[in-house]
Amino acid sequence: MRVERDSGSALGQRIKGVDEKGELLTGDIVLQVLDRVMEEHMTKGSHQFLLDGFPRSENNVTELRKWKDGECPPLFALFLECPDEVMKTRLLGRGTAGSSRWDDMDVAVIEKRIANYHSQTEPVIRFYGSAEGGNVFERINSDQGDPFCLFLHKNGKTHKACRLC
Repeated sequence: MRVERDSGSALGQRIKGVDEKGELLTGDIVLQVLDRVMEEHMTKGSHQFLLDGFPRSENNVTELRKWKDGECPPLFALFLECPDEVMKTRLLGRGTAGSSRWDDMDVAVIEKRIANYHSQTEPVIRFYGSAEGGNVFERINSDQGDPFCLFLHKNGKTHKACRLC
């Protein structure tokens, strides 16, 4: 999304406007970018994709389920659970470390992003944990260390890069 936002395209300008308000991107914007990027990668032989942070709302879920005539259901949904204060501290730290996101320095915008996240994303979490959503949901506490390592250990696996292994 950042590449598209910074491209100067009409779609990039829409993304920039949403970002500046601290709001979540609509599904139609995300899916327009996904269509283009996934097609590019599929021509190079990639056919599996990780969608980081999408879908984020019930409308996004509906749009994703209709996208590509329903032929792209998620196989897995990972929720990195983290207390709000820890998220706020991490975002402010990222901002002071030179993040490319201007809003990582603005406490009011961060708080709005967190509030939007809760109101719009919790229904998505419930959906993907249900039978209708495919029971593809896994919850990991990301406040206790590296979420990837914690996920692997929770499922009885290890990897070379893990400081716990």
